Amino acid sequence: MQRRNQQRKRDAQEILGTGLQRKVLNWMKRFLAQKYIKHNTAVLDLCCGRGQDLFKYHHQRVNRLIMIDAAEQELQFAQATYAQEEALFRSTFGRERAPTFLCSDLRVNTLTIQPKVETVCCQLALHYLWAEQEHVDNFFHTVTSSLLPKGFFLLTILDAEQIPVNGLKDHPYMWFSPTYPYAKEEKGEKKSEMLEGKEVEHEEKRAYTFTYKGRITEPVEEIIITKASLLRECSRHSLKWIQDYNVDDVKQAIFAFHTNPDVPLQISADDWLALRMFRCYAFQYVPTS
Repeated sequence: MQRRNQQRKRDAQEILGTGLQRKVLNWMKRFLAQKYIKHNTAVLDLCCGRGQDLFKYHHQRVNRLIMIDAAEQELQFAQATYAQEEALFRSTFGRERAPTFLCSDLRVNTLTIQPKVETVCCQLALHYLWAEQEHVDNFFHTVTSSLLPKGFFLLTILDAEQIPVNGLKDHPYMWFSPTYPYAKEEKGEKKSEMLEGKEVEHEEKRAYTFTYKGRITEPVEEIIITKASLLRECSRHSLKWIQDYNVDDVKQAIFAFHTNPDVPLQISADDWLALRMFRCYAFQYVPTS
């Protein structure tokens, strides 16, 4: 399993690129954090992975941070990241307020963080639990039961509307089918038709099936969530849509984050195209009385 995950990451890097693209994506998430995470507030980071966003929370002067992931190894990396920069982070979190790291599979477990937090974040992970309605409900239960009223839910996902229309569906390592969840009729001959680039219609289009067709590994399916289904699920859980944006919407902020005048920020058309795969969202928790 570990070898397969490593290969999936390598396949993803072939598709999405690294370096500059990753930096710009981080600047998009930083813009989201700056706009909605206030100083001296509490943040819950769900599916935190290796703790790449620790520095964003430091910049926002978060005074309480809880990081949760289903993979114990990823949490160990996050703890190591904190340990390496402990002197820096301690200026934000303080000796008594070091981040709390919890291992839990949010697809099957529901948690309630106390005291409740002002912000819940989930970055590039929501698609892992979108195939089963029960998983979706369990995840959002954790979000809303841990949020203060009028608190913010911030997330970044792959954009199901942008990918097919921007030519990325013709990438040699991808195919897309507007289906949700993984339907039995996708198997066999229909799957072969989709691999040839033919689209299969589906009434609801809650998500697209996203498959890596790497040169080494077998195809690996992921789900890319449509905006309509995301808004519907959030509304069911009293999360009100505030704003969403992609890389085109925050170009000025991205160039402002680039502070080295000796190295101009040059982003190619292909880089912009790839970065349009991502969309950031802000929701506000408005519980029903």
